Amino acid sequence: MIQKNKKWLLAAVMCLGLSGLVSCTVFQPERYELTSKNNGEVLRIQTGTTIVISLPEDEKEGYQWEVTSVLPPDMLILKSSELVQIPAENQMMKMIDTETLTRVMTFRAIGPGTSGLKLEYKRPKEQRGQPVEYYTILLIITGEALDMAVEPEKKAETPRVGSRGQIEEAPKHLLE
Repeated sequence: MIQKNKKWLLAAVMCLGLSGLVSCTVFQPERYELTSKNNGEVLRIQTGTTIVISLPEDEKEGYQWEVTSVLPPDMLILKSSELVQIPAENQMMKMIDTETLTRVMTFRAIGPGTSGLKLEYKRPKEQRGQPVEYYTILLIITGEALDMAVEPEKKAETPRVGSRGQIEEAPKHLLE
């Protein structure tokens, strides 16, 4: 009788462990928002995950954040990099400058493996100038590699215009 109870207990523990493992992988976020506080961290993600890194940038001094290495390059791609103005949060900042500039870089994990991402904060016009700051992230990416040829960027279609200026539906078949 005791042996039978041990088997049931072992089976219950194994089921709970498996359900915890499944819930961890199923409910992983598809998007991570990172800031300067995340510098040097290790991030475990799935392929297809979007990573958005927001870092303060001082355009007046000529410094900007640049991606200097993604190793290996076939695991992570840079989707966009833009400079965004964010309103100052407190009165003291409002007296100095009404807005803070932030570099927002969006990456997408496309292949499994371990990848290092390194950003440098420097003046882009100075070829030999040393960066004043570094930002690094180690990514452990799991899942199937994404075929980027199958997943093209969504683009707005240009409407077809008829001879009288009317918008027409695009043909559903090449021979229509």
